[in-house]
Amino acid sequence: MITSTDNNKIKDVCRLVAKKKERNNRCLFVAEGEKQVFEAPKDRIESIFCTEVFAATHPDIATDGITEIVSDRVFAKMSDTDTPQGVMAVVKMCETKSEEIYETDSRIFRPSVRQDQGTGPDTSQYSAEAVSEDHTEKEEQPLIVFLEDIRDPGNLGTIVRSAEAAGAAGIVMSEGTVDIYNPKTVRSTMGSIYRVPFIYAEDFYGELENAKKRGLQIFAAHLDSSHSYYESDFTKACGILIGNEASGLSPRATEFADECLVIPMCGRVESLNAAMAATVIMFEARRQRMFR
Repeated sequence: MITSTDNNKIKDVCRLVAKKKERNNRCLFVAEGEKQVFEAPKDRIESIFCTEVFAATHPDIATDGITEIVSDRVFAKMSDTDTPQGVMAVVKMCETKSEEIYETDSRIFRPSVRQDQGTGPDTSQYSAEAVSEDHTEKEEQPLIVFLEDIRDPGNLGTIVRSAEAAGAAGIVMSEGTVDIYNPKTVRSTMGSIYRVPFIYAEDFYGELENAKKRGLQIFAAHLDSSHSYYESDFTKACGILIGNEASGLSPRATEFADECLVIPMCGRVESLNAAMAATVIMFEARRQRMFR
């Protein structure tokens, strides 16, 4: 058992948790929490760290040859949370090419987790519930989420999770968007980070142009629009464009929109946050595609 915070392995993990540059240089990130660890693909896990208590309640985790048992004090040093669950993993990053996103159809009607993916207990309990056989093999036009300069890690993580739930084919992010491997973002995805294809586009506006050339219709969430998202047709190949939490979409990004739309709201609420707005629009697309 590791009991010293001066241990080199512990220092390595702490650097991965704290520094984006360290994560990028080593192509590794830290996934903390039971769900995030058990849903990680086995072939991408470099190492696992857990407390004695966690190992006692999950005996299989200590027999895989890559797990280190650490003291509670050491785990608290490594953890990015106030109430650690007692387990974390160092995971290899997964590189996705933009072509893979455009060629990926919706996975909403497929199990979200294969039983052979997890490390430890059977994770099939997290799979999506089955729906009618009529929908099981249905192929759909891609639904892709474009994010311009999303800054909040929790917002990005929620968007990734919602994208999987709504059947989006993938996510394209500007380089000004927060690091998806930020520990808070990883936790907020609740495992979806392993299953939703995503890229950071060096030329975000070029990627929007590329999407339009591929036949995608771009819908931009924009407060200056008077066009309700209820009136838009999301059943064809399309992209949903979401802007920065504080300033919204830039004028340049807005130029690529085929339609600007708004979410009608009651009361004195002027807008939803980026994650909520993206989720509402994605699930309208989901509804239209299910019942068209």
